Amino acid sequence: MSKRRKTPPPPVPWTPFQAFPPIRSERSTKARDRDPETYDRMVKEYEDGICILYANSKYHVHVRFLDGAGNRDGWIHLSIRHNDRRAVRDWRHFQRIKNELLGEEREALEIYPAESRLVDEANSYHLWVMPTGQQVPVGFNEGRMVGTSEEASQVGARQRDTDVA
Repeated sequence: MSKRRKTPPPPVPWTPFQAFPPIRSERSTKARDRDPETYDRMVKEYEDGICILYANSKYHVHVRFLDGAGNRDGWIHLSIRHNDRRAVRDWRHFQRIKNELLGEEREALEIYPAESRLVDEANSYHLWVMPTGQQVPVGFNEGRMVGTSEEASQVGARQRDTDVA
């Protein structure tokens, strides 16, 4: 008897992000019980406009304004997680999230911290967006270079096309 392979579900199309109030759920109750001080601080951040929750068809993104409530030009922390909470590693999705929520000309960092500062609890990914007009002091400066799958295959590499689903 042969085993049938499950056909993967069709990809979910990308939808625009919408702001949502934080959800009070059984999971958030457990978080409050585990660490009431942190939970209360986070609730206050939402109430004070320091943090906003955005969601679309694929991701939930917590946007924290590190330089004060609603200060979209200062340092901003993006905490990104896939809606089904699975581990994801899609650079183009993270770039698109940053672009859609904060603008195409903002630069962001992903930090691989010292073990003593490590936070790794929930398949969340963290981008630290620099203030408007600032650039990361390292990186490429040759201008935009984005290859297609066809161009990559011509040099023996693999790349998917840029129409991110």
